[in-house]
Amino acid sequence: MCFKITWKTHLLSFVLSLLLTLCLYDTFYFIMKEYVERVAVLVPKEFLMIFCLLSLLLMVAKVSLFHELIHGLFYKLFGGRVRYGFKLIYAYTEETSGKPIERIAFLIILLAPLTIISLLSLLLPLYLGGMIFIINLTGSTGDIIMALALIRYGFDSYIIDRKYGFDVIK
Repeated sequence: MCFKITWKTHLLSFVLSLLLTLCLYDTFYFIMKEYVERVAVLVPKEFLMIFCLLSLLLMVAKVSLFHELIHGLFYKLFGGRVRYGFKLIYAYTEETSGKPIERIAFLIILLAPLTIISLLSLLLPLYLGGMIFIINLTGSTGDIIMALALIRYGFDSYIIDRKYGFDVIK
């Protein structure tokens, strides 16, 4: 049995991200308002929008990089080897040894970035931690989809990470 990451998976992930963003709209609006108000003191008004957009883009890149590094760290903690890469606009971490990983360990690997970055974001001021939390939550939708797919397999299952997704071995 296998789970393939296809254009449908990416579309589902995108739709889930949009739904999460809509559900958190009021919170996101409040956080962005706070951020813009704090930056407005430091940046001339004519550059404020450009600065905010560029800083948001930079924050997305940093959170994505940190997210993938956490996946890699947990792969290594469970005895794997990792390779990082980019596919269009997505960064990814791939386990390269082909060694089967216990299902629970793979679930931990999938959900570790969401959990760790969410907890770390609580240590920051709301306007910054909130932005990081929302960026990471919406960026973790693919991991959430894969974790939900793994729930239907038994506790004694093993997972082999593949370029196209993962294989499940009983």
